[in-house]
This record gives sequence, C-alpha cells and structure tokens, in this order.
Amino acid sequence: MDKLSGIMEKTFAPCIRNTHVVPTASFSKRRRKEKQPRHKKALGKGKSGGAGTRPAVESARASLAGFDAKRAGVLQILSEGSEEARNLLKDGWTTGWGEDALRPGENERYGLQESFSGIQSTNRGQPPHIHHPLPYTRRVEGLIDNAWDLNAPSSSGSSSFNNILEDVDPPSEHKPIARLAHGLDRVLFNPGVHWLQDPRSRVYNFTPWVESIPKVTDFAFERVTGFIRSSQDNDLHTLAKIHSRPYVGSTSSLTGLLSHVYFLISGGRDVDTSVLSGAFAHEPTNFTPGQRMPVSIVLRYKDGVWAVDSGKDGDDDSEKNVLTWMGTLLEKFLTVPESEFKTLLRSSPALAEGEDNKRREAYRYAKSDRFLMRSQLDCVDPRLPGTGVFDVKTRAAVPIRLDLLNFEENSGYLIRTLHGSLESFEKEYYDLIRSAFLKYSFQARIGNMDGVFVAYHNTARIFGFQYISLEEMDARLFGPGVQHAGVVNGDSARTKGMRIFEKCVKLLEAVMDEVVGVFGGRSVKCTFETRERSSKMNIWVEPVEWDVEKEGKGNDVVELKEAEEETKVAEQGKDGEEENQAKTEEPPIVQIDVEVQNFVTGMPVWGSRAIDAAPDENWILHWSISHSSLKASRIRANLASAKERQFRAWNFPANISRPEEMKAWWDALDFGGRKNAASPSANENGTSLFNPKLFRPASSNIRVLRQLSRDGREETLRAEAEEEAMGRDKIVWGLLGNGGAVDSETKEVPEVDSSASTVIQASETGTADTVAQTSEENLKE
Repeated sequence: MDKLSGIMEKTFAPCIRNTHVVPTASFSKRRRKEKQPRHKKALGKGKSGGAGTRPAVESARASLAGFDAKRAGVLQILSEGSEEARNLLKDGWTTGWGEDALRPGENERYGLQESFSGIQSTNRGQPPHIHHPLPYTRRVEGLIDNAWDLNAPSSSGSSSFNNILEDVDPPSEHKPIARLAHGLDRVLFNPGVHWLQDPRSRVYNFTPWVESIPKVTDFAFERVTGFIRSSQDNDLHTLAKIHSRPYVGSTSSLTGLLSHVYFLISGGRDVDTSVLSGAFAHEPTNFTPGQRMPVSIVLRYKDGVWAVDSGKDGDDDSEKNVLTWMGTLLEKFLTVPESEFKTLLRSSPALAEGEDNKRREAYRYAKSDRFLMRSQLDCVDPRLPGTGVFDVKTRAAVPIRLDLLNFEENSGYLIRTLHGSLESFEKEYYDLIRSAFLKYSFQARIGNMDGVFVAYHNTARIFGFQYISLEEMDARLFGPGVQHAGVVNGDSARTKGMRIFEKCVKLLEAVMDEVVGVFGGRSVKCTFETRERSSKMNIWVEPVEWDVEKEGKGNDVVELKEAEEETKVAEQGKDGEEENQAKTEEPPIVQIDVEVQNFVTGMPVWGSRAIDAAPDENWILHWSISHSSLKASRIRANLASAKERQFRAWNFPANISRPEEMKAWWDALDFGGRKNAASPSANENGTSLFNPKLFRPASSNIRVLRQLSRDGREETLRAEAEEEAMGRDKIVWGLLGNGGAVDSETKEVPEVDSSASTVIQASETGTADTVAQTSEENLKE
C-alpha cells in the first residue's frame, strides 16, 4: 500500500504544487499588445513580462508533461492487472469511501443466471446495432463507356441520328401512317403556340369545326383499333424470337422505367425554365411528384421472352379516367377529315362486315442489345427532318388534370393569354416541362420521331396547337447549348439527349438481367423508384404466382390480400386462425439496389455535371447492382412505403359530398359504352370496385380552379350570346369567304404572310404547375 501511495503521490503532487498559469494558445499577440498600456500604467513600469516570464511557462509545460506520463503509467498498471497492483490491493489499500453494499458477491452472478434458467431463449437474430457483414447477398458491376460508332447498323441508314436502336421490319401489314387534317400542318413549320381563334380579333386560324370536341360518350371506341399490351402482341413476340432478344416492351411501359434510370444517372438534376416569363422565376424547377412516382410493371414470361406490361396492385381505374379515352378520340379528331370522323360517332351506323379496315396501326419495331421495342406512329410529314414522323399529344388544362372527376364543370376553364401563372399557354408549357417532356423525349427516340404535336384543350374545347421538336425538349430537360437533334445534310448529329438515352437503355438492360434472374424463368412483378435526393434506385421483385404446396410458402399476391382481409374479419377458433395464417403466407421478395458513379475525362463528377458534358468529352458510367441482405419483413415495409407514394386520391366532384352519392356516381361512370357488356361496378368475383378510401373532399387549391372554371363558362356563354345577337359570321384566316363549314383544305388562299397574333416564338412560351398529380392522357402509346 505504501508503494502504491508513493506512486500516486509522485504522480499528482507536481500538479498540485505547480501554481503557474499557462496562457491559452488562442490568446493573440494583438490582444497582449492592447493590454500592455493598461499594465504599464498600473505598474508604472516601462516593460511588462520580463525575462523571467518565458522560463516560467516552459517550466509549467514540462511539469504537466511529466504528470501525464506518470498518470499513464499508473492507468496501465491498473488496467493490465499486474502482479504488483494485485499485491497492493491485497495489502488493504482503500479509497476511503467505505464498503459498496450493492456490489454482488463472488457467486451471486451465477445465482442470478440460474434464476432465469427456466425461461426458454428464443432466436432473436442479430441485435439491431450489429449489422450484416455485407449489405448485400449478391453484387455485380460494370462500365458503360462513351463508344459511338457512326458506321454501325442504324435505324434508318446513313441519315439516322439514333444509333442505339436498329429498325426491324414488321412481320404483318400495317395501316399507313396518318397525316394531320384541317390545315394543321402549318403548325409544324412555325415555332410557338398557334391560337385556334385569335382572342383579340376573334378570327379563326383554322376551321372552327375543330374547336368543339365531341363528347367522349358519343364516340364509338369499338370502331377503332384499341391498345395492345406488349404481352398480347404476337408480332412483338415473334420478332423477339427471330432476333434473340429476351425483353420486349412498348413506349407506354418502358418510358416510366427509363425515367427513373435517368433520375439516378442525373443525380436529381432540375429542368431549365429560364426561357419562361417572370411569372415562373420563383416556381419549382424539379420534376413533379407525379413524374417521380414509383413505377410498377409486370414481366410476363413466355418461351424465353419477358414482356414488359404496365401494371400496379389494386383496382385498375383507367376506365374511369376521362383523359384515357380523350387521347384516342382526339387523335382521330385531328388526323382524319370531318366526313370520315363522323362515321366513328355512335350517331352514325356501323360499317358493314368487311368494310372496316382490320389492319394493325402503324408501329415502329426496333432492337437494342437486349430489348425489342415497339412504338406507335401517329403522324408523318415528309417535309420534317429525318423520318418525318411525330407524335400527337393532347394536353388537358390544369384543372382537368388535377380534378379529373369534376371534368364537366372544369370544362369551362379558359386559356386567355400567352403568358401568366394561370389561364395561359405558358402555364401549360411549364407543366409539360416538369411532368411530360422526359416521357415525350424517350417516346420520340424509341419511335425515331422528330417531335410531338400538342393540342391544348379542356375536354370540351380546343384552344391552340404547338409543335415541340426533340431539340426543344432536350434544351428544356438538359440545359441550353444542345446541338440540333435532327439530321443536317444527311450526317448524324449526336446530342446530349441522344447520349443520355443510350446510357439509360444500356443500364436498364443490365438491371433487367438481374431482375429476371431472381426467380428464373417465371413471371415477376416489379416496382422501380428513384427517390428525390437519393443516390440509389430501388427495385422490389416478387413472383406473380407462388405455389404453397410445391414451393413451400406463399400464394398468388391477389389471393394473399383477400385471405388477409378474411382473417381480420372472420371470428374463428385457434385451429381456424392457424389455417388462415398458412394461407396468407407471402411469396418471397427481393430488393435490388442500383448505384452509379459518373466519370468525365477520367474524373468522378456529379450527375448534373455529367449531363452537361460536351459531346467531345469522354463520359463513362460505372454501375453496381446489389441484392439487399435486409430481412423480408423490412423489404416488404420498404415496398409498402413506395406503394403509399404511388397512391393518388380522387376529389369528390362538385355537388357530391357523401360516400353513398359518390358510389352511385362512380358506378354510373361509363366512357367506353361497355356497360351492357360488363357491369363496371363489380369485378369477376362480384365484389364492388368502389373504395371510399380513394376519395376526398376538394382542397382549397382545387376550389380556386373550380371557381375559375365557373367564371370561364359564364364568360363563354355571354360571348356566344353577343355574337349571335350581332349576327356575326365566323371568319377563318386563309379561306375565301366566311364560315367555318368550308374545309380549309379545299379553298385555301395562297399564304402571303403569317399573322403575328397567331405565332409566338418557342423561347417565349411556357406554363406552370402548382399542384402535381399524374394521370395518363392516352391509353395508346
């Protein structure tokens, strides 16, 4: 004990005896200089801090250093439990604090363990603070380089500018590609928005016949070729087998996947809205929540080929979406003459058997390394660059898109001006940039198109038209300075958008190889999501069917949900509960995480910098795909969270506030005229499709849009009454005489000049989106 006391005394005594004050390191020279005059005045000395100050400081520091060394030696002796320390403790050295009454005895620890020996231990797995040795069970990686071979086989010979896809001849005969009717082709060669009717002079720039849209319920959809899913397209499957491609898909099912791949590669890059007016200077420039919504697909397996079909869990409400039907109607409305269109209305008799054209719509089939893709070709004009093909898009005004079930009242909404935060073409253009341009650009490249023709409407009336080239969409998505997207003098001109599309397709192919490899040759359903400000793309993969008897657990996912609901409601005994629990065992699930790293000229860069890379800069994409090692319960929780972000509630229409009223209105909603064939209010099992949880009262923003729609309808009715009272005829620019009944293609006056009031430059157009909600405008591609 004396020896240990001596050690402690030698260690701590210098520190106690030393009374020197050590100045802190942060005590600046300037501060000492400022204090010198006061010190000097108080002590009456010429100098402060004589020659003895520095030795005192050094002595104090030396003492502290010696104390630290001795203290470390004592702690080492005590921690190592040396023989010397144990002997000192045996000699009776104490701290002076007395005996610890709560300290357990030498054998009490064993007795405590025995008291819990009767409790059966359970396998709880690893504690939450101890992670899996690796965050994945499988991991692959690779590089996508900047290779570009202009001499490689291309989609349309030497004049192609989209070399990643190669044209494939269709195996069956198709209808010819349609042309724009009613003189609308003028829009293709004049940038900007074209008013259907100039709001100031009230002169029509096109035939007034296209102003009023027929009601959806008056159109005979059964007389036109409907949409064909990828898994139901025999031509697509045949071509995949011929060209040895394991994956097939259409633009409608692939563009959502490509969008999330782009979000991952670009690192959440914003769009460019700098060309818009000051009304949108402070509006968001990111993609809308509807555009970033998780995408669910079903990969249907057949004879070595997986077909990509769009699909999500729950009831399919697309038939209740007026825009699904409006897209098909307006495509015919704008591309066939008036007389031919009238034969497609229910008021006209159906064509006799054999008179209708049974040929398929025009499609473009193209192949990449692993995919065989299909794109419907809406329109063509040989005067446009490249193939001359373009897509026809119908863009509903903002209140229609955000308040779909109230489309009748919202059809009074007006587009009054070119610019402005609401009731303007600029508002709709701004919304297109954030919610549709990325999808449009991918569709145009899959179809080798030059651009898109957009018709702005409110489901009852068309306001104007605009042709948006692929070059313009690239500039809004990827920033200014984009090279021309078309063909110049027959040479291929590579652009930012083209290079981005190439990398998105190649990465999607690598992802698909991992997805289908999880469960082998069987159909699977997947959900893709790249969350905003996330560096990963998450993919959840489940088998569509799972045999519990042969494969151990699980069932078809739809049956699992029904069994779970029955288990909650039914009052059964213990045996019955165990039986239901066995029925509700879920199929296996796997989470795949995809990460990327961009390299430009050999240096790692952020995604936004890679998107801005010049065509002559080498851009290499390093990707890694990992199978997560998380437990199935955690993976299912992640998937459930993604499904919640997929959910979009319907607003109650005007004058409906109770679920009972909503159910009756919902069941009566029938756009396609198929009520006689099958009841829309029940599924195959006779269960009502109406779910009250899908509906909600209108928010304050929606009520504002509804009021604007009511005001617009009143103004429209007042203007029509005034014109009728004045007896004013409708004047159409470019025609001999007045009257909208004259077809603009039969009596057109040679154009001398373009009316400045009908054309605005693309750099002056735009539109804004304050509330986001996704809704497919077309069931077609």
